[in-house]
Amino acid sequence: MPISTWLDLSLFVLVVCAAITDLAIRKIPNLFLLLAWCAVLGLHLVDTASAAAIGNALGGAFVGFALFLPLYVVRGMAAGDVKLMATVGLFLGPAETVQTCILTWCAGGVMALVMILFTRRWSDAYVNLRSLLLPMLRIGPMAQASVMARPSVGSMPYGLAIAVTTLWLLAQRHLT
Repeated sequence: MPISTWLDLSLFVLVVCAAITDLAIRKIPNLFLLLAWCAVLGLHLVDTASAAAIGNALGGAFVGFALFLPLYVVRGMAAGDVKLMATVGLFLGPAETVQTCILTWCAGGVMALVMILFTRRWSDAYVNLRSLLLPMLRIGPMAQASVMARPSVGSMPYGLAIAVTTLWLLAQRHLT
């Protein structure tokens, strides 16, 4: 079996396991992510073009981390979600990681709207969204103000959004 098939199979297992644990306990275990990093780097080391492949993988990890880190900084998501997206980027490379991040943000937005609809916490959600967006629009000293404590609308299993998007992209890759 080619290396790319092993990588896709490993990515499939990773995102499914991450989504299940995120749904069950609202955490993405670091052990999953560490095993995935070892698998990717190990598979690339047995590949003949390992230097270019490892560089591409690390570039994807950097892109995933960089695009999700701002949401963690403003307390819009958990650190496990950022680490999961960096790990997914390790499998996909930079270009596909950008696409995955954008689609995941869309899927996460839909999930958030559904959660807010079912919990009927519209006013808390408005306060949260406002406190996330206003600091980004301010210029000068007020832009550095710390994020105030705000009422939680509930934790969202963002690992599920990452998994759904990744699985959709993998399906497109193998079914078309």
